[in-house]
Amino acid sequence: MLLYPDTASAARAQLASVVGDRPPNFSDFENLPQIEALVKELLRWRPPTPGGVPHMATEDIVYDERLIPNGAIILGLAWSICRDPSVYSSGDNFDPTQFLDEHGNLRLSPPHTHDDYLAFGHGRRICVGKNLAISTLWITIANLLWAFDFKAGVDEYGHEFVPDPMAFSDHGATVWPKPFRTKLVPRFPDLADRLKQRSRSRLD
Repeated sequence: MLLYPDTASAARAQLASVVGDRPPNFSDFENLPQIEALVKELLRWRPPTPGGVPHMATEDIVYDERLIPNGAIILGLAWSICRDPSVYSSGDNFDPTQFLDEHGNLRLSPPHTHDDYLAFGHGRRICVGKNLAISTLWITIANLLWAFDFKAGVDEYGHEFVPDPMAFSDHGATVWPKPFRTKLVPRFPDLADRLKQRSRSRLD
């Protein structure tokens, strides 16, 4: 949101039209395609397992006239797959509109691509936590965009700190963004009270 603020503006405009002053919740899912497009693009632009997870062929496989022998280790390189120029027009840029049609609705995936959530793998060995991860990202992004404006942090000299989009911290199979400075500015003066009220209503 710091590097591509226009994407935040588009999602906030839709949030305002759907939820107004109240926090978003899962019942708003169908009416907030901009948020789902943000989740899809986030996972495409920076897949958390860019090198894929190793699999092994359990039998000889012929694919596109090429033999993959039994016992071969197969790596689906998510980083490259998620930048396939025949599917994504701006592979290195963060552009959620790649998942939206001309009316702002989620578009259907191109045939034979399964491009919605490639970061979770494919086939029978797809990540078992896929649905939980997607739901968690969706509700987190929706609430952060509703509640806060994102401002660049400053260093000890008062200079604005712009995150490096290619700064990663390697954790084996997964990578994380390296720590960066940012400032979250509440978008409502009574934000804490609004969130407390939602918590109380859930308990009731």
